[in-house]
Amino acid sequence: MARRTLAAACCTVTLAAAVLVLPAATTPAVAETGVDDYPRELRGAGRGAVIDPWRFYNRYCTSFVAWRLNDILGGTPGNWKFTNFTGGGQFSNAENWDENARRLGWKVDRNPTVGSVYQTETTSWAGHVAMVTAVDGDRVKLEEYNLGDGAYHHHRWVNWRSDSTADFIHVPGVAQALSVEGASATTATRLSGAERTLAAGPAAADLDGDGADELGIRDGVRVKVADGQVPNVDWGQRSDELFSLDLDGDGRDDLGLRRGNTFLFDTTGDGTVDHEVSFGRAGDLMFTGDFDGDGDDEVGLWRDGRWMLNLDMQWAAEQRFDWGRATDRPVVGDWDGDGTTELGLRRGGVVLLDTRSNRGIDRRIELGAADHTLHVGDFDGNGTDDLLMRDRGWFRYDLDKRGGADDTYWWGRATDVTLTGDFDGDGSTDVALRRGSRFIVDLDLDDAADRTLVWGRADADLLDPR
Repeated sequence: MARRTLAAACCTVTLAAAVLVLPAATTPAVAETGVDDYPRELRGAGRGAVIDPWRFYNRYCTSFVAWRLNDILGGTPGNWKFTNFTGGGQFSNAENWDENARRLGWKVDRNPTVGSVYQTETTSWAGHVAMVTAVDGDRVKLEEYNLGDGAYHHHRWVNWRSDSTADFIHVPGVAQALSVEGASATTATRLSGAERTLAAGPAAADLDGDGADELGIRDGVRVKVADGQVPNVDWGQRSDELFSLDLDGDGRDDLGLRRGNTFLFDTTGDGTVDHEVSFGRAGDLMFTGDFDGDGDDEVGLWRDGRWMLNLDMQWAAEQRFDWGRATDRPVVGDWDGDGTTELGLRRGGVVLLDTRSNRGIDRRIELGAADHTLHVGDFDGNGTDDLLMRDRGWFRYDLDKRGGADDTYWWGRATDVTLTGDFDGDGSTDVALRRGSRFIVDLDLDDAADRTLVWGRADADLLDPR
């Protein structure tokens, strides 16, 4: 029987007595693209000083890719989904990965997909492997260790077609785990068709008036805020629908509850009702915005093409009009940057915008597909609201609202919940992911996490889940 050797990514290292073996108790932490979540005990040890649980040397490219594959596939101690010796073969140095994968019957080709392993023999005499996190024609974005800035984690874009030795290894189960079954080499071909869902609400609010949005959850009837000078309060009934808006125009968001066709508001943050109105029907779709441009927010309702805007937040809607079809869904945002919230529609494969407030269609935008989630926010900070469509882990931004994506990338996991808000108070809308009780915040829209927070119960409701 041939002696099995360990692999040290971009070079070969002889196993010495001084090398430490990491116990099998290491379990993948929750990972997100852009975060160096490689285990601390491996990251903190000298390069090549530790044998990882997957039988590679630490801080080499092979060790990191093994870590990421186990993270994606749900590997755990005693049930690792990928190791140096998976399937009875041996991956060893990076230069050997493609041939070993072929021997195992795995798909190896020159068609990159998100979640595939990039393998090349030109970077180092021992080759190099990295994880593909985004694909744009001839370019792929890589997540890797031991290249570019020494032995640590980073990202880079490469032109894979210019490297004749580059291959992509499609590890069984990864595409399914990422819900990108058969994703093509260009993101554009994945994102086409019709949209149908409502624009999602912010799931965050500036409850202390400091200019930055806070993440909030509702655990039972208790509203909890992750940061800011906001006390936790008991508010409403468990069956109430929770939302937020700046009802009084003071620059601080207030809490609202919807109970059937009754709307209750707390403008002081003490958990008591300061204002109450009833209008519409319990089954109407709700949205909020400053529809008259007076500096405070109002509630609007939609019922099968009928718009109802309650501009003074009293007991009747001042504006009632028909615009759109019964099968459309309302979308609202400040499309022109004038401080007034304008209207829009989702209809099949398009988003239709009324930028002149004349109840007409001024812009027709194709951006996503019927099962994608639409988010509205000022993602580029230019004072006008933009569109973001999320398809599982794909994020597709239309910043000029003229159709097509100005930026597209994959971030996080298909099962993550997307949140939006201005979390750093810089005037632009940021994106966050919720993964159970973990919140992952991207402040500059570069598909990398700038902040992470483990907070609250995984089954607690979001502050504004619309």
